[in-house]
Amino acid sequence: MERVCGVLGVEHLDCAAQAHHASLAIVILASVVVGVLTVVLFARNNSYSSETPTNTLPRVPGVPILGNALDLASGEDLVEILEKWADKYGAETGAFELNAAGKRLVVVCREDTLLDVMKHRPFEVVRGDMMKEVVSMIAAGVFTADGETWRTERRAIGHAFGFGRLDAFVQGLQTTSSRLVDVWKHQCKQLIQEGKPPIFEVTEDLHRYTLDSVAYVALRLDLNSISKSESSTEIVRDIRSCFTILQKRFDSLIPYYRLPFGLGAVLDGGRGPAKRLNKLVADIVTELQHQYQTQ
Repeated sequence: MERVCGVLGVEHLDCAAQAHHASLAIVILASVVVGVLTVVLFARNNSYSSETPTNTLPRVPGVPILGNALDLASGEDLVEILEKWADKYGAETGAFELNAAGKRLVVVCREDTLLDVMKHRPFEVVRGDMMKEVVSMIAAGVFTADGETWRTERRAIGHAFGFGRLDAFVQGLQTTSSRLVDVWKHQCKQLIQEGKPPIFEVTEDLHRYTLDSVAYVALRLDLNSISKSESSTEIVRDIRSCFTILQKRFDSLIPYYRLPFGLGAVLDGGRGPAKRLNKLVADIVTELQHQYQTQ
């Protein structure tokens, strides 16, 4: 019996030692990760602090290392936060700067300032490297290009958007607008018949209207997602997911989306929606090419 108890005691001690070592390894690993993140944030913040202010724009005060990241991640409505800062820091210059954990952001908050900035797009004023990198993971093309890349791609599609095609664009937009009005009329009529006030949410309908308009102008495709068919619902959901993921990547303090082998897209779910949308566009282009070849 003593021998059995001794064996059991040794096994128990071995298990306890292994658990202790595993816990110690986890603590050490967590400490290393926290240390690396702290160094990265400190380096980014130090780089931000050493930069020369853009035209001496007002800067929103923030805490060391994190800057204004805590305010942006506070859960308060982002638009309200920016409007409050615009009133306080951007009233005179029409723009201000903030520090999101080392990421330097310039916020333009007045129309005349914005128009002056847009005069220099897309050659002198270009998108930041981070924005280019994030956007290119989901969509790339003339709408996201800068400089000579934009010039080349703009020349390639210029004919499709010439003045001679405006009439066709207007007809398509009129059709899409009429469908939206019909949907709203039907919704109002149904609510009135039920004895309810004709008040309803229109955000979803406006998303679909925008999708139909862009699809017709850019691809000459009558998608008619306003009809809320199952296939169009999936497209709207994927587009919305992509924009949500883009915002998540912009807001992220750590550029996890740079992980190799597409791991970043796996972490935030961006691979699925982007893959389905790219396939949709590729299928549409193939179909249009086939139509032109058979005409």
